[in-house]
Amino acid sequence: MAIQFSAPPRQMDKPAERRLVFNMQTGQFQPHERVERYVRTIPFDWLHRANRLPGHATAVALSLWFLAGVKKNMTFRLTAEAVDLAGCGRKSLYRALTALEQAGLICVLRRPGARPIITVNKQPSPAGQSPPINDELECSPPPRAS
Repeated sequence: MAIQFSAPPRQMDKPAERRLVFNMQTGQFQPHERVERYVRTIPFDWLHRANRLPGHATAVALSLWFLAGVKKNMTFRLTAEAVDLAGCGRKSLYRALTALEQAGLICVLRRPGARPIITVNKQPSPAGQSPPINDELECSPPPRAS
């Protein structure tokens, strides 16, 4: 005697939800075509310097660059999303941020009780020079959404 398992029926007749956008030329709503996300390329010098740093600095650097590309802004507030993308713990994330900042690859604004604000420097300081001081960088908080 065979035991049969029954799975719940699939809802095939339910229409797929589609996002509609208004076309100004035709004056009608049309289905939105999904476009895959494109994140800008990472400069080789920047990535090469990040690779030479200890610990999870490379993973954190790549996740920061990805978030900057997705948010379309090189300055953004650090969220739990960065920790998830980097695949490391909170303490090693902060150690990696310190290493990246000392290498001149990012600028970090830290305030007590608030999440740090990260600015990814597109052009790292030349090798052999001391990393720039936070005041010299354009390390300003991101604009507030109104």
